[in-house]
Amino acid sequence: MFKMNGVVEAATIHIVNLPKGSKVSSPEEAHKGKTNYFLKEENVDILGFFSTEHKSILTHHDTYVHLHLITADRKQMGHLDDVVFKQGTMKIYLPK
Repeated sequence: MFKMNGVVEAATIHIVNLPKGSKVSSPEEAHKGKTNYFLKEENVDILGFFSTEHKSILTHHDTYVHLHLITADRKQMGHLDDVVFKQGTMKIYLPK
């Protein structure tokens, strides 16, 4: 697990907003309620997971990384899909 913070020039995040009581048995069903949000010039925190041994547990089935972004003002949060970092602004915090 790791944390990053700094400024993103641009980012795309999404949330899944399904009606209460929805049954989800596949990624396709889960993404029916997917809503994308686009951010520009935002100060953010990013929480990330990296593991080569936990696909489909901590990450999606096709990657070793899973990232969530929250804006510094705490008004927007979601799964990070695409990002351009502002050069020289990002810090990464790694576990000891």
